[in-house]
Amino acid sequence: MGKSIKPRVPSAKTPEIKTRKPRAQVRRNRDIGKQFEGEMFVYFTEYLRKMKIQGLVYQMPQCKYDQPIDIIIDSNTFGYIGCECKSVKNSLENDGKLYFSQIGQISLKNGLHQFINQHRFLHDGSRFGLMAFKFRDMKKVIIVPHQMVYEKLVNGELYITTEEIIVNGFDISDERASLKLFIRNKCKTVDE
Repeated sequence: MGKSIKPRVPSAKTPEIKTRKPRAQVRRNRDIGKQFEGEMFVYFTEYLRKMKIQGLVYQMPQCKYDQPIDIIIDSNTFGYIGCECKSVKNSLENDGKLYFSQIGQISLKNGLHQFINQHRFLHDGSRFGLMAFKFRDMKKVIIVPHQMVYEKLVNGELYITTEEIIVNGFDISDERASLKLFIRNKCKTVDE
């Protein structure tokens, strides 16, 4: 009987401002990345089928921090390849600069950047290294040598520009160019 019921009146406090993204936005960003990995998996599978090249394309299982690479392609004739996929919302954001801190993560296991760990994985496995960038605003997918991105990171540069990606990359929508020649000529992983 001694309990009193408090009236439900909203408090006059100012709401706290949260600086992090809402969970729905974080989930949506992850889903876009997974979707792009799936698109690249289909692209490589169809490419091998269209060119009548025997080989396997494998999409690595998702792991938050220590996934070696997104897609692996194993073929005696096409080569042994690893491909990392990055989806970019706006290619002109930050004056066309894609900062490594935004497009990659630091490993919890050894404290190194994701691209350095991937380079070790590619080099130790004697694989060609690719990095696929999907520019959602331009509706383009450009593949660049993983070695190029790795060298910029190791040399202390903080970003790669959209222009560098387009100039040094392979546009998958270009039917005239040969992906096989691009990989063989430009995508070897070498240790410095």
